[in-house]
Amino acid sequence: MKYNLFDKEERIIQQAEKKSLEFFAKSEDVVASLKELIKAYRFILLEQQRLIRVSDLQQENLRKTTEELDEKNQQLEEQAKNLQQLNQLLEQEIEQRKSLEQELQHMVTTDMLTGAWSRCKFWENGEYELERRKRSLEPMALLVMDIDHFKLINDRFGHMVGDEALRQFVLVCKAGLRAVDGLARIGGEEFGVILPGADKQAALIIAERMRASVADAVVQGDFGRVQFTVSIGVAEAMEEDSFMQLVNRADNAMYEAKRKGRNRVEYYVEPAK
Repeated sequence: MKYNLFDKEERIIQQAEKKSLEFFAKSEDVVASLKELIKAYRFILLEQQRLIRVSDLQQENLRKTTEELDEKNQQLEEQAKNLQQLNQLLEQEIEQRKSLEQELQHMVTTDMLTGAWSRCKFWENGEYELERRKRSLEPMALLVMDIDHFKLINDRFGHMVGDEALRQFVLVCKAGLRAVDGLARIGGEEFGVILPGADKQAALIIAERMRASVADAVVQGDFGRVQFTVSIGVAEAMEEDSFMQLVNRADNAMYEAKRKGRNRVEYYVEPAK
């Protein structure tokens, strides 16, 4: 038999009702009052039973809701952990992409053998500096340099020695340049130098200083001693110049230096018409 929380109270009421009715059997008013009292007490008892059932139901619902919330919290915690891991992976991916972009940018703007600017950066910075010169009205000059008889170095000592000669050449040239100047490798053994703020006289001084330093430099190793010279062409930017025109004038001056015996500096002079 299923146990009822109020079974004992019901039995007590029944016993009290029986004895009271027997004791007050001759007094109808008292009996009526007792019956009303017993009826009221039974109502209270039933209401307590109903409230307890409601309470039990609410507690059961609360328990289920709590379990569901706990389960959802666990799911949210798992999702948060997964999201954190994804964020970490995304941050790593972003850092890797930044690193790759920096490497690519370095590869695009830097000559990998010598560390000088690449031809691409030379052209980009040259056009920028030329436009800036037009706005500021400051002078600007350009050098085009070619190592003399470089093929003979490769043929006699090999390309590894030739590569070392190119690296040594760049180091020597950079030592004679200002911080604002830009040295670029624009061909195999051909180099260009952008000289912001330099007029013809300043450019000639810088070029001659580099020419003398290169002539004094020595590349030395198991192969012996290697020395070489450089021919340099100088051109100053004119008011309506494009960068291509400026480069061509410096290039023509460099070839003039070659024609005049190499290991010299020549300034571009407009041919007579």
